Amino acid sequence: MKSEEMCWREICFVPCLSQGNEKLLVQRETRFLSSFPYGYSLHPRKCTEFNKRKSPLVTTRKRPTTLTTFMSSSTIQESAKQTEDKTWLQSILDCRESTANHEDTAVLNSLHREAEEELKTRLRIPGRKDELWRFTNLRNLFLTRFQTSSHRVDNQLLESLFEKDVQSQRVVLVDGVFDPFLSNISNIPDRIFIGSVTELDVERQRWIYELTKKGETGIQETNIFGAINLASFRDITIVWIPQDVSLQDYIHLCCYSSNCLNSSFYGISHPRIVVVVEGGSHVKILQHHFGASGGYLDNFATSISIGDSATLEYYIVNECPKDALWLGSLNAQLEQYCTFQFRFLSSGSKVGRLTMTTDLVGRESNTSLHGLAIANEERTLDFHSFVDHRVPSCHSEQLQRNLVADRSQCVFRGLVKIRREAPHTCAHQLCRSMLLSNRAQTKTMPMLEIANDEVECSHGATVSEIEEDELFYLLSRGIPEWDARVLLVRSFSLELLKEFPFPSIVARMESLIAQVVNNSKEEKVIEADTVEEGQWDWTT
Repeated sequence: MKSEEMCWREICFVPCLSQGNEKLLVQRETRFLSSFPYGYSLHPRKCTEFNKRKSPLVTTRKRPTTLTTFMSSSTIQESAKQTEDKTWLQSILDCRESTANHEDTAVLNSLHREAEEELKTRLRIPGRKDELWRFTNLRNLFLTRFQTSSHRVDNQLLESLFEKDVQSQRVVLVDGVFDPFLSNISNIPDRIFIGSVTELDVERQRWIYELTKKGETGIQETNIFGAINLASFRDITIVWIPQDVSLQDYIHLCCYSSNCLNSSFYGISHPRIVVVVEGGSHVKILQHHFGASGGYLDNFATSISIGDSATLEYYIVNECPKDALWLGSLNAQLEQYCTFQFRFLSSGSKVGRLTMTTDLVGRESNTSLHGLAIANEERTLDFHSFVDHRVPSCHSEQLQRNLVADRSQCVFRGLVKIRREAPHTCAHQLCRSMLLSNRAQTKTMPMLEIANDEVECSHGATVSEIEEDELFYLLSRGIPEWDARVLLVRSFSLELLKEFPFPSIVARMESLIAQVVNNSKEEKVIEADTVEEGQWDWTT
């Protein structure tokens, strides 16, 4: 056969310059007499060099070192996923709005640019193969496209959820920006500062910017959403408590998120909050998240700094609507002899996750982390915590309770790390879960990482249903079955609910518990020893 003639079904390949692999260019069924300058075709046994006169196809002047006839399916899927991730990330970054008029815009712009560069080059969107995210279902998040929020406030909803039964000062954030007109802080002492970071002097602004880059609220490979917040926030809301101040009133941070004017898209907000409690002070703060129905992403970041011998009682409540997405990052830094009491309540949003880091950097500091998750319908509620004991003689105690019904899922992953430099540490961790449905799931991972022998530590987890003996006891006392179930489930949650000094929030949670028990239906369980071949329905 002459060199000008191509064989039947001859295949021509050229190198793919973008990936360094070879790519199929053309495949023809008929014989044709064409020439290719410096081109090569792939033959089962040999490569034939063609004549150098005519060129109907684009080829290369260099002979490819290797020829790959096809890309593997895993490579194609990985390439497609990377493209989808970039598109999704760009849709979020495109929603960024102009920031407030900061006095030092250079520092703020460099903060945004640094986070954006890390997002586009180094950081990776998490998937099921990532250990810290494999149980968190983010499918609804990655299928969503975003546009700028409408910034419309439902005043009726705002008033209904504001805590009126306790004496408190209202601080309203609309889509992450402090709103002085909706807020009411007239009774705050003059020494206490609550407001936008733009109202601080340049030196304090720079200190705040450095604080926001620490821990989970900064740029971390394990938590890309903190970096997204860092690249997108419009303003920073500051709560600054000076030395030796004891505030009796609660500070109620109302984080309101609005939806998008276009119902085909989700709105998006990036609240960023910084709480500074200087030495010897005592303050109580409620961070309350809620918003309009219609769909939005609330991606918040909170940085906390507690000075020597200070006490902070901090409460976070998630009451977002069921079509919302709620992702939070929190970093707390504790100095010596201070006390940090953290309480967490989550019952809203389609997907809700809080990633929290507590750094004990001062001797004899104490922290207690208590959380309650109430999941019904098809929610995914997730709480990841990391307690880092860096110095001696510190105490940490963590208690988490999950109430799971219908087809919901609760995830708890708690890691307590005790370094070699932290002897005489006391750390305890316990997670208890109650399942009210055969379709409900819970993933519990309490962990200890100890590098010191002089410690007192414990960790554990339990998963249970409504105890039949306890239910029979109540029924034998004449209590109706539905009321008995509500009592048992309520008693499971009451230990943590009573730690929330907000009557209206507790009342709504108790009403939700009764609703969850009422809607949970007992499914007929087929015993394994009575199952016949073909009786299982694996599609349900």
